[in-house]
Amino acid sequence: MVTTNPKHENAQLNLGFLSVKSGQYDKAQERFDKVLEINPARLDVYIFKAQTFYQSGNKEKAIEYFEKFKQYSNDNELIAEVDRFIKDIKAGK
Repeated sequence: MVTTNPKHENAQLNLGFLSVKSGQYDKAQERFDKVLEINPARLDVYIFKAQTFYQSGNKEKAIEYFEKFKQYSNDNELIAEVDRFIKDIKAGK
């Protein structure tokens, strides 16, 4: 699907998830970036990027993308959950 239509949002997203599962975090970030190029309103991708940065050990970038999600989202419940993640990261958890 991606080879015939590189702008297929769900295909890029799923390839990003597969890259995370296989530990290819850089490739996952590229896929998630493509999803955001295709659909900038796809706010959940900021969380996926943050989690991927966290899993790869880049806590500063994880916090940066959690903060980006908070800037664009109006989901107070999810923002509160993201705030808890940020607090845990800063506490070294």
